[in-house]
Amino acid sequence: MNIATTVLRTALVVVSCGIALSSVAGPAAAPAAPAAPVSAGEAKLERMLAATRTVKARFEQVLLDAELNTVKESHGEFALERPNRFRWDYAPPAAQTIVSDGKKLWVYDPELAQVTVKPLDGTLARSPAALLGGAGKLAENFRVADLGVDGGLHWLELTPKVDDAEFERVRLGLGDHFVEVMELKDAFGQTTRILLKSGELNGKLDPKLFRFTLPAGADVAGDEK
Repeated sequence: MNIATTVLRTALVVVSCGIALSSVAGPAAAPAAPAAPVSAGEAKLERMLAATRTVKARFEQVLLDAELNTVKESHGEFALERPNRFRWDYAPPAAQTIVSDGKKLWVYDPELAQVTVKPLDGTLARSPAALLGGAGKLAENFRVADLGVDGGLHWLELTPKVDDAEFERVRLGLGDHFVEVMELKDAFGQTTRILLKSGELNGKLDPKLFRFTLPAGADVAGDEK
């Protein structure tokens, strides 16, 4: 798996934590069957997501191989504004910029002078980001295990119900106000661990953060319109 793919997949999963899971009032419908009870951790996550409009934070990311040896370390900043607008800036020497305006997603690699453009819906279609960002409950798409409290965080483990998911499982460490740690194990046996630090919730963000300007001389792959 190349660096750009790892960065894109992990970025999508993390920013999905701020994408809508809150319900929207609509026309009255026939009573539905009683829903299965959710665990304390699952209920806590849903409350966090429903209360989140914007996020701005620093992050640290570590890629581990199947033997849990460190393959790569990176860090940077990200910003999120619901629905589906986000920006990730990975610092040198592994510089990458990922921007979504809610409809399309740009991934810029300055070292390669290359920009990849994708429709956001298509990019999210088979990732945990799409499932977390949907209107349904987590249990509709994941087998959810509440692992309880450890190290001051409440842990959930999400296992996709589909066999062709990009990740075998996702572990979330919930702090008092937001997701503080994510651990993602992929089909190659690698684990990506992301720590969110110095986060600010629901502050005012500059709209320019979510607009991408094509750098001079950069090659474009995908739909650039």
